[in-house]
Amino acid sequence: MYKCYRKDYYRPQFVRENFADLCGEWNFIFDDGNEGEKNKYYKNFPTDCLKIKVPFAYETPASGIGDETCHNVVWYSPPYH
Repeated sequence: MYKCYRKDYYRPQFVRENFADLCGEWNFIFDDGNEGEKNKYYKNFPTDCLKIKVPFAYETPASGIGDETCHNVVWYSPPYH
């Protein structure tokens, strides 16, 4: 058996040929009014957004947000968007 490991890969037992690390700072917004689809956030992400550190959940301090309130709808956008 050979060693399947790539630096920074979270689960080396599941190494894939094509691996994209999505960790880092992303644009983030709470959508408590569920307006995102109607306002096409997937095309025009709001500029007055928060920043979140992926892979952490927004509830955790490590995310940079640390909001423990329940939000049923949230949106993420890549940093280059």
